[in-house]
Amino acid sequence: MSRSLKVAAVQIAPVLGNTRANVDDCLHRLHECADGGVELVVFPECCLTGYAYDSRDDVHRVAEEVSGDAVQAVAAACRERESARWLAFWRETGTGSTTPLR
Repeated sequence: MSRSLKVAAVQIAPVLGNTRANVDDCLHRLHECADGGVELVVFPECCLTGYAYDSRDDVHRVAEEVSGDAVQAVAAACRERESARWLAFWRETGTGSTTPLR
């Protein structure tokens, strides 16, 4: 037996370095999608922080662990709405470097 899955690809314009505003936008979009019956919400790469930084130091200022506030806010909303999500963000590795986590 096959099953249908309703998927949404969300396009946002993240504000470079303004994680709080970007999280709020992602949460708004997530709830909007869930209200429409979407089960899988796909966000753009680095939607929580923006992508085009001038230096590695700039990236380090916005990078966070998986357990960080921004990632956990989106994860909590997904659990609440029973929605899956795909989210890529700059992750602090603890080794003095960052890497995009997908």
